[in-house]
This record gives sequence, structure tokens and C-alpha cells, in this order.
Amino acid sequence: MDIVTIPPIEVFGFFAPRKDWLYYIAILRINRLPRIFLLHEYFEERKSRLNINVFYMRLLSLILRCLLLVHTLTCIHVFLQCTIKQCDIPGITFKPGHRIHTYLYIMNTIMQTMTTTSFSITVGQNIRTLVYFTLLTIIGIMFSAVLIGEVYNTLVMATFSIGKYVVSVNKMKASIGNNNLSESLIKRLWINVVNFWNIQRGHHYPKMLAEAPSSLRQKVNTYLYEKHLRECHVFYHCDEDLLRQIAVTMKETLYLPGYPVVIEGDIDNSMYFIHSGEVKVIQQGKLIDQTVGILKAGDTFGLAQGLLDREPHFFTYYARTQAVIVRLTKYKWEHLLDFFPAAKDSIETEVSYLG
Repeated sequence: MDIVTIPPIEVFGFFAPRKDWLYYIAILRINRLPRIFLLHEYFEERKSRLNINVFYMRLLSLILRCLLLVHTLTCIHVFLQCTIKQCDIPGITFKPGHRIHTYLYIMNTIMQTMTTTSFSITVGQNIRTLVYFTLLTIIGIMFSAVLIGEVYNTLVMATFSIGKYVVSVNKMKASIGNNNLSESLIKRLWINVVNFWNIQRGHHYPKMLAEAPSSLRQKVNTYLYEKHLRECHVFYHCDEDLLRQIAVTMKETLYLPGYPVVIEGDIDNSMYFIHSGEVKVIQQGKLIDQTVGILKAGDTFGLAQGLLDREPHFFTYYARTQAVIVRLTKYKWEHLLDFFPAAKDSIETEVSYLG
């Protein structure tokens, strides 16, 4: 495609009379038209990513495709009926300084033709123009059907998450009602439910992905979390295959501001990686609690607790802002070290320093 679209053929327009340069340059730039397919490939590639809002990407893609189609058909109509000095279009008195008016008039004509089932406008006496508008009407009918389908699919995508979320919330409310929880706890749970929707719009780690084959989950989790393992000195000398399998066992959790991640004295055999947001480190005192520090995205805490058996946490960690924390629990991955002796020796050395 680049061989066809990159050559600057429009430079030959400068060989035309000076007053006609813009007209011929515009015509000779027709070789740029196939690059529209690159835009299509871009949106298809973007929609396949995990870290984007698919709804807005589909909506933007739909709007741009409609605009490009109407613009392209408008330009073709201009080439068919307009010359340098005149336009054979009923209702238009062509003037050199009124090109935008001509363009908008033709665009309106194109849009009317594509949204009707017959010619409700005058299209001129030119036979090629009549053939063009006949084909345009057929294309318009098919395009309208495709457009309605795309709009419907986009709207369904926008409402699918909230519908599924409402079902989950109703199940939780039924469970709470059957277990007679206290009013204060119910209130906290409800605030958490509302905040989750306001923040994530129901886009959590997909259940189908959690149940997908191990090889697929390895690829996804490696893409999402492997950087945390690579930046942690405990795993510096570990093989690529080991890190990939460890990444499968990592679990992501969203914490709202003020929510505790770990309480001082907890024993959970887990280490934590801050994927995004900030975490406040608190040391509990007899009278007052003292803030020890603030951890940010990319930081790690609980290394000793995630490597040693039954090691309690020495501090309390609260989410200072909305924070996504990735948890790595020892018993879920330590058996893998039997297959990687070199990595096992390296990690055991790090454990000896911690102990």
C-alpha cells in the first residue's frame, strides 16, 4: 500500500496554470484514499487491547467512518460535476471564493440521497451523475442498515455492564438480607458497591478470562503484572518461564480511599504490588497512629510476609487514593521453584537476608 499512497503525485499539479494549482493538486492526491484502510486497521487493533474503553473506541470509530464515507462521496461528486470554473449542479452558482458553500451543499445532497429510497432532489441531466446517484441510493440503503446495526451493538455494549452489575448487586442484597448483617456494615457495603460502579463502570477482571486456559491467562497476566516481578529484587535472577507462571497466580483488587489493605498483625503469607494509586503506611501506637510513609505505583510491601512462613505484618496499609493492588500469595507459587533450581537458590538467598 505504501508504494501506491506515499509517492507525491500532486507535485505535477504545479505544472498547470498558476490559478488552477489547487484544483489539480486536489485531484492528484487521489492516491492517498487507500490509506483509509490503515485507519480501519488501527481501530481494530485498538479494540483488541485490554486497557481501553471499548464502548468509546467503537463509538469514535463509528463516527469517523461515517464522516469519511460522506466526505469521500462528496469529493467524488465534485469531481464528476465540477470543473475549475463551474459546477453542473442545479441550485448552485459556482464562485471561486465560495468553495466551502459548494462543498456543504453537495454534502447535504449526498446525505439526503443516502437516507431516502428515491431521488427527492434534482441530480442534474448528466448521465454519469444519474448513474452515480443511482448507485449511491443503493449504497445508502445498505449503509443505513449496517449503521443501525452498529449503533444498536454499541448501545447494547454500553448497557450490558450495568445490567450485569445490577444482577450481581441484587444477589448480594439478597444474601445480606438472609444473614441479618448490621445496618452499619450494610451501609459500608452499599457505599463500596456504588463507588465500584462510579470508578470502574463494572469493568473488572473478566470471569471468563479467569476460567480461561492457563496459557491464555499466562499471556494476559504477564502483560499486566510481570513488570512488578521484574522490578522486585527478590525475582531479579528468575527465568522468564518462572515469572510467566508466577504472574498467573497474582490477583488484582481495587481499594477505595481509606480502605485498609493489610492490618498490622495480619498473617496472610502474601506480598503486595501497587499497580496504581497510593498507599499510606501506618504504625499503630497505644494512643495515636503514626504515618510512616506513602507508597506509590510500582512500590512493593510485605516482602518478608510473602516469603517467610507465618510472618505477621508490622504495619497497617491504607489506600490513600483509589488504588489497584496486586497480591501474590506464597502457597500458590512456591511449588514452581522445584522446577527451577537456580531461581530457587536465588530466592532462598533473599529469604535468608530477610530472616
